[in-house]
Parts: sequence; structure tokens; C-alpha cells
Amino acid sequence: MVTAPHTNLVEALGTRYVSPDAFVEDVRVPQRYNRLLLYTANMMHSATGYWGVDLEEKRMTAVFFWMA
Repeated sequence: MVTAPHTNLVEALGTRYVSPDAFVEDVRVPQRYNRLLLYTANMMHSATGYWGVDLEEKRMTAVFFWMA
């Protein structure tokens, strides 16, 4: 989590890149049809794997940002 007084990863760590081996996996969410995942803006996250090989079986991801 990026905590106050910082508002983003660049301010908190002084970089736009963090090596993948700098993280410890806390939670793994398995692939499931029609699943919605929501993250708070200050939580760092990434995909550990991708689903599908062909266009017919790949999943679509839609990313939205909004001000609350």
C-alpha cells in the first residue's frame, strides 16, 4: 500500500519501476468467468498469469478510473 504522506508509487519510492522479486504474494485470485475485481487506488497489484491462448478463449479486461 502507498500510504500518506505519499499519493502514488513514484512519490513513495522515487521510481516508476519496482523489480517483480521485490514483492511477496499475499493473495491469488483464480480465473473465473464474469469475475469483477476492485482495488483501492493505493494498492499495488499485478497479474500472476493470463488465461487463454487463442482469441476465442482469451479474457477481456476493462480498466476504469473514477474520482469518488
